[in-house]
Amino acid sequence: MWKRHPPINLRTIYGLSAFIYSKRRRQLSSGDDICHHYSPYPRTSSDFHQLRKARSEPDLDSQLAGLRGRLPDAVVSIDIPTTRSLASSCCRDYPSLLANNGVSLSFPAPSLPCLPLYVSRSTDNLNPSDASGIPPFSSFLRNSSLFLSTPSLLSTSSSTGYHATSNHLSPFSHFLGPGSSLMSAELPSAAYLSPSLYGSGLLAPFNASASFLPPMEQYQYNVLRQQLRDLVLRRKSLVREETDDEVAREGLGTQLPKSLACLGISENAEATRTTGVVFDLAMARHECICPIKGQHIENGERIKAIWSHLQKTNLLDKCKKISGRKTPLEYIRLCHGECYTTFFAVSPTACMKSDPTRMPLRGFVQLVCGGIGVDEDTYFNDGETQLSARMAVGCTVDLCLAVANASTKNGFAIVRPPGHMAEPNQAVAFCFFNNVAIAAHALLQKKSNLKKIAIIDWDIHHGKGLQKMFEADPRVLYLSLHRHDHGLFYPGSGTADEVGCDEGVGYTVNVPWHGDSMGNADYLAAFRYVVLPVLDQFQPDFIIVAAGFDAAEGHSPLIGGYKLTPAIFAYMTNALMSYADGKVVLVLEGGYDVPIVCQCVEQCLRALCRDEVAPLSEESLSKPPCNSARQTLKRVLSVQQKYWPKINAAVDLNTSQNEFDEQIDDV
Repeated sequence: MWKRHPPINLRTIYGLSAFIYSKRRRQLSSGDDICHHYSPYPRTSSDFHQLRKARSEPDLDSQLAGLRGRLPDAVVSIDIPTTRSLASSCCRDYPSLLANNGVSLSFPAPSLPCLPLYVSRSTDNLNPSDASGIPPFSSFLRNSSLFLSTPSLLSTSSSTGYHATSNHLSPFSHFLGPGSSLMSAELPSAAYLSPSLYGSGLLAPFNASASFLPPMEQYQYNVLRQQLRDLVLRRKSLVREETDDEVAREGLGTQLPKSLACLGISENAEATRTTGVVFDLAMARHECICPIKGQHIENGERIKAIWSHLQKTNLLDKCKKISGRKTPLEYIRLCHGECYTTFFAVSPTACMKSDPTRMPLRGFVQLVCGGIGVDEDTYFNDGETQLSARMAVGCTVDLCLAVANASTKNGFAIVRPPGHMAEPNQAVAFCFFNNVAIAAHALLQKKSNLKKIAIIDWDIHHGKGLQKMFEADPRVLYLSLHRHDHGLFYPGSGTADEVGCDEGVGYTVNVPWHGDSMGNADYLAAFRYVVLPVLDQFQPDFIIVAAGFDAAEGHSPLIGGYKLTPAIFAYMTNALMSYADGKVVLVLEGGYDVPIVCQCVEQCLRALCRDEVAPLSEESLSKPPCNSARQTLKRVLSVQQKYWPKINAAVDLNTSQNEFDEQIDDV
């Protein structure tokens, strides 16, 4: 029999609130004594889990500063803005999701995204002696099974009863860790806790022997190990283990050939095709496990829609289909660590016996949608994520090698998940493996005639992973045009002063836009004053484009906000084909407004095929760059001129493309 205990009192609730808020404040606090630092982005010496690109809050710095200034010793109630309603019909089956107005905490799983709001509301007009005075907290307990991480972290007790003593721990202390003010708090009665929590094993009672908690660091590693054990059990019961060859045959042998046959593409017409296209539906299988479809802007429908759009044109008849495959692990290890590669290319369960300090993450996090992920944006689906990520790398590498071998002149890799932000040992912002970086390393390793490779990144987000992997390598030029806003736009890296290190100094060129929403005229100016002069001097043997289209018009300011048209992407593609004997490969990165992304991909593919492209508007050609763009370009030219003498830092930037062309003709 369970012994009833008094309900959670006011002191316990305040203690729980204080612990959570103090933990969050320690994570966000970055020291106000250092100037010019935007707090959502961590310092290089910190391992704080940074805000992700779909959760960016440009005014968060001022909010936090104001909060620190008025913070008393007691808990301060924080007003959390209500998120937009979930549009999916699944919401009626999960009404508690609609009440979740909080943001995910940076706890190792299990995380409780709505806990601060529930606790703060539960303290209003609370009578500690009246159990009916805490309905919000009761509601939280009843619905917490939706937010506790899957797989669960709390072991079920072998004891059939709970022996009440004054030394027992609160159930909450098992995820709060040592040092909590709840260590000797009164427990709620068994009847007060939702039976569904016990039934699912998510919140099981502990017997008297469960009185030891390891230090927080060891706890975090134990969290991940428990999650991996549960992944093993879940995969054995729900998923038939497939060999790499079986998965490859499923992805390559059954899906794409049918699509190509429907298009009427014959394998005998290869001689007329000069542009390679690689795509596989297996890459669309990487999806969140949550039941709420359409919640994630990076999803498999992106590449499906692009392929469907291209099917309606005559472009695929002019292209050569390059068969993609799951990449061998050796290619991934060219850029990523051994344990990281095993974790995300094979399975996390394969790392269970590894040194915990080598793990690529300390624990999966619970997403607000109900799924699990490696951060607040990057969901993870064991089995499917590994397949899609390896297919994306394999498709990119194989297309680049096909172009390098002259079996096709250029190409477009329609792949996902994207990769330009993935770091050697960190998955971030939808990216697991750095597709472009791995392809560049593979080219340098396998093609001795390729001495210099240029990577052009026109995704609106800076490719910090790409930059980090080549910042000391003089064989690879990394050139990025991205929104920066003085560090206020995710990821906050990629300033004009970041030029590489060691032997690679000067081979990193960043064009960090600030201020105004950039358009075609501004990118035209960047190409004629920075990109093309640098390429003229570098003379690459091969060009890979990290082709993100989130700078195209139609994207929300939170993830885009610029006004580029499909025509400017065709123009930039055409300009790059003047170098490296036309060996140019575009690799899909970002871009989440599907209709405009489809048009951008079509225009780029037309440019690669030397087909007729959409012309730039007269306004784009006759308009000089805006003032913010001129300031950025002036700074970039002054920094880069000493590394690239062909750059003219004294050029008149207040010139349109038409005026520039006239000056060239006169010369």
